[in-house]
Amino acid sequence: MAMKPLSLLITLLLLVSFFRIDPTAADTLPIHDAKTLRDAITRAQPGDILSLATGNYGNGILISKLNGSKDKPIIISAADPKNPPLFEGGKEAIHLSSCNYVTLRHLKVSACQANGINADDGGHLQTPSVGLVFENITIQDIGPKGNKTSNQTPEQIRN
Repeated sequence: MAMKPLSLLITLLLLVSFFRIDPTAADTLPIHDAKTLRDAITRAQPGDILSLATGNYGNGILISKLNGSKDKPIIISAADPKNPPLFEGGKEAIHLSSCNYVTLRHLKVSACQANGINADDGGHLQTPSVGLVFENITIQDIGPKGNKTSNQTPEQIRN
């Protein structure tokens, strides 16, 4: 016997409410290497957490126009804070350009020639980035330029 349209609709609504399908819900995205990190950066939405496995992620990670919100920042963090992912070598490890409400947490940056972490406005002086948070970041053996925030004032630098 075929299911009536009303019964089918009620069944679908019950399934949706049971599994709590919410298109606005944040995701925790497991990241295992630089390629999956770069891919996740292009898809990240406000509230998402990019959870980085221990390992070497190299250098030259460009994070451009990544926008969380004040209530739902995008967090890029170690999956295991006791064994943080390493970004090393090259001119700079991580470059945040025209980003808003992004938190970097429990990362290690080493052996860069210029900047370890560079945060800038992407050349738009009228619209500086806001809501950047740097928390428990270890930075060592960086070249003469150190770390740079051009036309930016990070919301918070912790530890």
